[in-house]
Amino acid sequence: MAHKIDYYYVSNIGLRRKKNQDNLIVNSEILPQIHENIEIKKGSTYTEDKQIFGVFDGLGGEKEGEVASYIAAKTFKDNKKTLEENCMLANKNICDYMDKNEIDYMGTTAAILSFEENIINLLNLGDSKIYRFSENIISQISVDHVDIAYGKAKPALYQHIGIRPDELIIEPEIKSIKYKSKDKYLICSDGLSDMLSEKEIEKIVSKNNEKVAHVLLQEALNKGAKDNITFIFIALE
Repeated sequence: MAHKIDYYYVSNIGLRRKKNQDNLIVNSEILPQIHENIEIKKGSTYTEDKQIFGVFDGLGGEKEGEVASYIAAKTFKDNKKTLEENCMLANKNICDYMDKNEIDYMGTTAAILSFEENIINLLNLGDSKIYRFSENIISQISVDHVDIAYGKAKPALYQHIGIRPDELIIEPEIKSIKYKSKDKYLICSDGLSDMLSEKEIEKIVSKNNEKVAHVLLQEALNKGAKDNITFIFIALE
């Protein structure tokens, strides 16, 4: 049975960064390589359309992180392959860019959902998160690829897109899960999840769908918005 999908998405530079290194893919749309604030937008589709929803967070502070996230988003947009195949192709494209431009290190996270009539396919690398809300109970369905943090230091990533094959084999989290009517999903960069706890997000998502994206963004800004904030909120009918 096909379900209608209402979705809302936004990308905001935050309050402390000099540029926005995030990107996303929504219904075959990606963001320009250079952008600051993309206002909240809304759209609709159906599960049978097999659309991809994803967030890419260029590694914060690294050289050309916005290029890495753009290359990844564009790869998923331009190629009708499986999530895993596109992930590997995006990795190759970023590595080729690094080699061509003599860049030692650049990369991006990836957190992606694709909907089919009965299942959702998930892929993630890094620490951009995917939450599911079923009967207004939150659960993280992505896996954080981070080393254990010591003290107040932010955990380092041990997996991302943009790793040369002779350095490490990338191993994305890949799985398929069932969904049901009225489920909700949130795909976000750490600019949101570092500002709001799971309980705070759960409380906001329990509100009317039209308000969720606006409240999530405003609360993250109210708390200081240390990083770029990019997210996609998805509600199934």
